[in-house]
Amino acid sequence: MSIKKARELLSSYQRDQIKYNDPHVSIALQRRGISKAEAGQCLMDPINLTHAFKEREDTEGQKWELFFSSKKRIIQIPVIFKPSLSHNS
Repeated sequence: MSIKKARELLSSYQRDQIKYNDPHVSIALQRRGISKAEAGQCLMDPINLTHAFKEREDTEGQKWELFFSSKKRIIQIPVIFKPSLSHNS
């Protein structure tokens, strides 16, 4: 999937339609010094999305690893798109 299409896919979701893969995400964000607010901002405004990899799809939904560039670092955020709200990729 191209970055443009990944940004469009991500932009089509509302914040409540995106689920963090907890506790993995909370631990990973804390380890990297990233707040959930910063992660949420990346997800809601994906202009800085640089890479998106679909890992798999199961009953929980589509599991993705998203990478965003920031001024100081690359932010990696694993997310699950809920099945009833997922789009075809």
